[in-house]
Amino acid sequence: MNGATGGGASSFESLFEQSRKLTNHTEGLQGFPQLERGLEQIDAESKRLYKKTTRIAESSGSGIAVAPASLDARTIYMFANRGYDPEKVRETLDSINLTQSMEPLNGVRDTDIEGFLKNEYQNIVTGAILETKRETGKAYEQCFDNMLFRDWEKTRNKVFQELGQHHHTPYVAPDQIAGFRGSQSSSRATSVHAPESRPSASSWATKGGDSKGLAQHPRMAAYSKVVRETNDKRRTNQSFDSLVAFWEAAAKVATNEQSQRTVVRYWSLLFRMLGGDPQRIRDPSRQPPKARQFAQAYASTSGSAAEEFRQKMTYGARAWLEQEYRTWLSGFVRNRHAALGGTPTVHDEVRSALQIRLNQNGRWLQSLQISDNQPFWAHVYTLVRCGLLEEANDFIEDHGAFLHSSSPDFPVYFRAWMQDASHRLPSDLRTRLMKEWNSKIRDRNTGTDVDPFKMALFKIIGRCDMAVRSIKDKHVMGSAEDYVWLQLMLTQEHVSDSDAAQEVYTLRDVAVQLQRFGPNHFNNPTVWIQVLLLSGEFELAVSELFKQDMFSVDAIHFAIAMVNYGVLRVPDSPTESSDGKLLTTVEHITRPSGAVYQKRNFNFAQLIKTCGLQTAKEDPLGALQYVLFLGVLGEPLSAQDATRAMSRAGSSISEAGGRRYTNFAHKLVREIVLASGEFEALVGDVRANGTRVPGEVERYQNLIHIYSTADFKQSITIQAAEKAEQEGHFQDAIRLHNLAGEHGRVIELLNRQLSDRLLEQRYRDQPANAIQSSSFRTSSSSSQGHRADVFPREEAAGSDPAELAQQVLTFYTANPQMLAHVNVEARQTCEILLALTRFQVACSRGQQHEALNILLGTGIVPVHFTMDEVQQKANDFRLLDDAVTKVMPDVLSSASTVVFELNQALVKQRVNPLEQGNRQRELEHLRNLAKAFTLFAGSLQYRIPGDTLTIMNRMLVLMG
Repeated sequence: MNGATGGGASSFESLFEQSRKLTNHTEGLQGFPQLERGLEQIDAESKRLYKKTTRIAESSGSGIAVAPASLDARTIYMFANRGYDPEKVRETLDSINLTQSMEPLNGVRDTDIEGFLKNEYQNIVTGAILETKRETGKAYEQCFDNMLFRDWEKTRNKVFQELGQHHHTPYVAPDQIAGFRGSQSSSRATSVHAPESRPSASSWATKGGDSKGLAQHPRMAAYSKVVRETNDKRRTNQSFDSLVAFWEAAAKVATNEQSQRTVVRYWSLLFRMLGGDPQRIRDPSRQPPKARQFAQAYASTSGSAAEEFRQKMTYGARAWLEQEYRTWLSGFVRNRHAALGGTPTVHDEVRSALQIRLNQNGRWLQSLQISDNQPFWAHVYTLVRCGLLEEANDFIEDHGAFLHSSSPDFPVYFRAWMQDASHRLPSDLRTRLMKEWNSKIRDRNTGTDVDPFKMALFKIIGRCDMAVRSIKDKHVMGSAEDYVWLQLMLTQEHVSDSDAAQEVYTLRDVAVQLQRFGPNHFNNPTVWIQVLLLSGEFELAVSELFKQDMFSVDAIHFAIAMVNYGVLRVPDSPTESSDGKLLTTVEHITRPSGAVYQKRNFNFAQLIKTCGLQTAKEDPLGALQYVLFLGVLGEPLSAQDATRAMSRAGSSISEAGGRRYTNFAHKLVREIVLASGEFEALVGDVRANGTRVPGEVERYQNLIHIYSTADFKQSITIQAAEKAEQEGHFQDAIRLHNLAGEHGRVIELLNRQLSDRLLEQRYRDQPANAIQSSSFRTSSSSSQGHRADVFPREEAAGSDPAELAQQVLTFYTANPQMLAHVNVEARQTCEILLALTRFQVACSRGQQHEALNILLGTGIVPVHFTMDEVQQKANDFRLLDDAVTKVMPDVLSSASTVVFELNQALVKQRVNPLEQGNRQRELEHLRNLAKAFTLFAGSLQYRIPGDTLTIMNRMLVLMG
């Protein structure tokens, strides 16, 4: 036992010594540390090495036979059915070595640190690639789902907008209202204290659209009624407030959709900014603005009139914001179920609102100054924010004792500021206020404890520190609405000599300041549009409206209302923008502060063109009403028309530019007439007795500066007919010329059509039943004077022009007053061409005798083979119209063919001896006709082609 034990110990000791000698060859190398392994590590490594060497030995076949894999009968049967050789499949499977499939190709030695690190690096890279691939796939699926949902929401909203239906609106908390204000709590969605550097909205190209969907839009139908009513009033020179009518139309069809309620608020804002008083909308003594009343003041850059108008817009925008805040405040308090008592006053509502907003856990905010357990300055500011200046003044006087120790001069400041029409303090009072501001208030940001509402009131009343036009307190400037209101409160359009450069702050400076934020800052296009309206940037506001699918219909009518009153700048020429953009920047104006104001034009004419032409086919009368509004920008085309024109308040467009707008309106009217095909409804009709029935355009002709029937025919009907003629729409041209009383021109067009049809020789290819009779159908109603059966529409262009010409001639013959306008030569030419057409039809049908009789009946070819008659017909030929002479080569060729065919038929005909003499006389007559036709053709120098003469001579020779 001991011996065994001693022998085992010596064996282990010798084994240990041998293991130490294994690393002797590495002792001389630098940088290799000695690795010390414990018994447990050695045991684990030994087991791992044993398993690996065992697998390798078994798979390498070193002395151990490995049985090949065998396939069962079902597997062999399946491979055979699939066309695979089972033996080859088994051999392939046996050759696969899976023992080292998960092991490195080259084993890493335990001391190979570089190989180990390389292997770990590869593993890390592979894992990173797989993880990135997995995350990319996950992100792609999420992005795809978001885009699919967004597109579906957009499409669904568009469908609902077009159908006028209401769909589910997410729940809105009681303390939220539409527009700017999301919540008056401390958490605001939109911050406006730090402007972001974002580009202003750029001009954009005109959009297309589905005309049918546009016509069926519920708001479009309501707006269209207002457009027609406005034109009716303009036509009779009656006053009409189209802006209020548009506002009421939008409110009438508005549903619970947020976008539709927003549109109604836009209309009310525009009404207030143009000087409207909501309390007097139904007042019969109220005089609505006249057409283009504000055009010159709005377009002017300087001048007392421009300053006064911009100040009025500022007051209106400010009053609208104050009313909106007053409405919000009442709703906010009632939705929070605050205790107001039986008949709450405005002071009760303000106290409750301040209690909810500024009192936390029974304690007022630290910076507030409290009087009678109420924040005094916050109360005054809230009243001023609601536009209740009288109530604020009464509240200040009731708290005189509190102010005596806090700010004894404030009641004097406030009363003087309130009573001044432009809200400007006298210089002495402003000097005193500025001293108090500099000594007690301005340094609040550096640590001085000043009530933020007091700071806001002093800044508004004294226009203090105009370099900083905001209050950095979320309770004072809690929303974009509050910020815009403060900017408007600080504006002064009239700049006095004592004002420093930094104190010059007008409505245009407000526009520059707000546009620095850009649309992306507000995260809501409706808020951005409302900001533009409040700052008086109507051109940019309309363009942004038109870019939004849900507001595109409203944008058109906002533009109409603004143009009607002159508060939308338009270019001096309707075709000024060659790239199709509606919004263009025309001038950069540097303000005293150094900021640059961009003066823009909106191409109202191109917008009307897009809208009108899209709906011209479905609703031409409705499209016409929109085009008529271009007359507001137009001017009479002549001095005589100017004396008959309706008086206008003025325009921002030059006289030459006004005439360009008038011509552009005439052009659009003509395009609508041609596109719709409703000629009688638009340009009028003419009865059989010559009575003229005016159309829709003629009823409103004075709106586009046409003041006589003759001018209307020349500017609209005749030019439309000429355009249709140039475009190859001869049926439309004939109808329009007839409506214009140009009956002679109608016959000329018919002659051209008949001549062209003869040249095309279409009748030669028509079947026998294509024409019902050689004497073309004439409607029985033609003789009764009904125009509808005589002049077909362009869509019926497949009708025969010869049939149409026959009907028109019959119609004119039955109405002598119309026939009197037709030239005799033109009528005779038409009759000849009709006869030649019947001749060609008979030829194509194989009716040689009838064809020959028709031709000889025209009197334009010789009937007998005599030199005098041939020469006479040749002389008469030179007097014929070109419409006839240019078809004579084909006519003479056909005539010679008819005579030749009749001759050949008689030659082949078998007759008895008694009829032989008649046949010879008939053959002689035919040969004489052929000679006469050939001689006649030869007499027409340079009119008959040589190949035609060759054919005629050949047939004459063959006839003997």
